Amino acid sequence: MSNASTTINHVASVPHRGDSTKYCCLIVPVRYISIILATLALLLSTIYGIVGILVLQRLNAHLTDLHRMAIYFHIFVHFSFGLISVLGFYAILLKRPGATSFYIAIVIGQLLFSIGSGAICLFLLFKPSRLQDLSSNQCISMFSDIFTRNLCQRTQLTRGLAVASLIVIWLVEIATFIVGNRFLSQLREESMHLEMLDPKYERDGFDC
Repeated sequence: MSNASTTINHVASVPHRGDSTKYCCLIVPVRYISIILATLALLLSTIYGIVGILVLQRLNAHLTDLHRMAIYFHIFVHFSFGLISVLGFYAILLKRPGATSFYIAIVIGQLLFSIGSGAICLFLLFKPSRLQDLSSNQCISMFSDIFTRNLCQRTQLTRGLAVASLIVIWLVEIATFIVGNRFLSQLREESMHLEMLDPKYERDGFDC
């Protein structure tokens, strides 16, 4: 009886802080949005990395060393983001504040590398190179699939898709950072409520 009364008194002494769940657009809990974003980031980064490998395989003979370095960097950046997204998925799923904070911090650096990689790829895509020495008829005769032909000819469609795909991945990374910070703030509030942590951890900003 004494242990039960002690537990009841301890629980009663904990101040009620209400529901700490944070929402996106006042509807969906940020935890679910974070999981969706991590999954989407893994999917997109894998696709972009595979596209980079295909470009190397099919156009390697017509690429300069600078093109190859840029594509290798592109592949590295996106496959790295895929691994980071796996870490983030499990950190969010298991509700681990430390791992979630580490994940968000890495996303910031990943965003910078992604912007740099994308800018280089776009510069090389729009900049004149050996590929422009090949006529449309040569591209058609050398490559049988539409994907490689469009890359060889560097059509407006190819350039438009490249710009759109990079904007999408950048927006996903920015959203991951913002929503992830909201979820991290929620985890810290829950920790304060359950374990009576120091109030200095109660911050509702961009604190990774």
